[in-house]
Amino acid sequence: MICQQVFKKMLAIWKQSEEVKLMLTYRYITILMTSFFFIVGDQNQHIEKKVFILASIVISSVILNYLYILNMGNTKNIALLVLIETAGNCFILIPSGGLRSPYVWCCLNTILISSIELKRRYCWINLSVYIFASTCLSFLVLNAKNESFLGIINNELNLLLSLILITIAIQLLAKYLKKIKKESRKLAKANEELVAANEKI
Repeated sequence: MICQQVFKKMLAIWKQSEEVKLMLTYRYITILMTSFFFIVGDQNQHIEKKVFILASIVISSVILNYLYILNMGNTKNIALLVLIETAGNCFILIPSGGLRSPYVWCCLNTILISSIELKRRYCWINLSVYIFASTCLSFLVLNAKNESFLGIINNELNLLLSLILITIAIQLLAKYLKKIKKESRKLAKANEELVAANEKI
């Protein structure tokens, strides 16, 4: 009974929300592409390790997608889920290659959700925490060449700049989607008023 109610709720949100469609489509495309490059990339890692990492990411992504859909509109729960996913993304970078891991692009999932469901400042806070944590992990755990912290940042400057520019683009897209949604609601309301007026006539 509970499963049926959950399924109906998810289906209703999927049908009504273009944001959910965009979010889920991007998330699954990201997982497929990053997983492919991770599997065929570093050949020094054992295949068992790669399979374990891949399975963990796929399972956690499916669970998070389910939770995001159920909590759409609940700002506090979405913020908590974004925090959990950000921590998980940072943690998964340790065995998969740090800032040079293909999974670094999974951070855009949390940025996309923050842009759609939360205020703009949460999106930038999320990106800042993610970049800082990922850089620290690379410095403390994966720094085989004993580079300085600023040296690591300098080496990954193009990646960090790309993340910032993509975040700006995502925010502009989210703003445009919200504007379209607002105009659609106004148009639907005007149509309802027009139908009501015609019925009276």
